[in-house]
Amino acid sequence: MKHTAEIEITDFSKGQDGKAVAFGKVFNDSKKRFPAGSEIITSLVQNAETYESDGYIKTQNSIYKIRRPIG
Repeated sequence: MKHTAEIEITDFSKGQDGKAVAFGKVFNDSKKRFPAGSEIITSLVQNAETYESDGYIKTQNSIYKIRRPIG
């Protein structure tokens, strides 16, 4: 699966209804929407139950490869 950007997750918020969003810093955005290191909040996460084992976050329009913080 080809990712559209990388994200360093700073927080992940999941409601009782199962809907979730991720907060983090985005890097290598192939769509050139955000400069490297920009803080973002994703749209609704489609793989909220499995994103950690998947290694990516999928939203309606993007796939963010999860990037581990350096250092």
